[in-house]
Amino acid sequence: MWSVLYILCGLPFSGKSVLAEMLKQRCGFEVVSIDAIKTEHGLRDVWQDMAAGDWQDIFDESFLLIRQALGRGNSVIHDSANQTRESRDQLRAIAQELGVPAQVIFVDVPPELAWQRWQANKDSKERMNLPEWAINAAMTNYEPPGKDEGVVTYVLSDQGDPGRWISKNLHIV
Repeated sequence: MWSVLYILCGLPFSGKSVLAEMLKQRCGFEVVSIDAIKTEHGLRDVWQDMAAGDWQDIFDESFLLIRQALGRGNSVIHDSANQTRESRDQLRAIAQELGVPAQVIFVDVPPELAWQRWQANKDSKERMNLPEWAINAAMTNYEPPGKDEGVVTYVLSDQGDPGRWISKNLHIV
């Protein structure tokens, strides 16, 4: 098997991290998670003491971790919203630099469901806090991937057996 950089994208609370964990368990992929890096830096709240430079440091660290994993011959999932084409292009450039393919996985959920999950998290505090203004901005500014990005779409409610979706779309099982 060869290395692939899988680029998750989708609205906040769409299920990207759930899919990343499933792919890690079923396929042995490494996961580079922006939320995990923030937690490792002691940032439990997404917006806690986060200057623009802090964000850049976290993303730079994620890029380094991706390069290291791909350099070891492992497939990697970048678990972040990757909300803009520019962010996805930056990750594709890393894959191209290392001579490995990149695959965008769009985790597609209706905005209403993302809102419901955000509200449930606001109450449960199971995941990092995302203020209402931030989720509003994310929903407003999100750039879904274009057809020219070679995207595969994961719709949680429509997939049935995740193993079948993996076999059909990722060509690894």
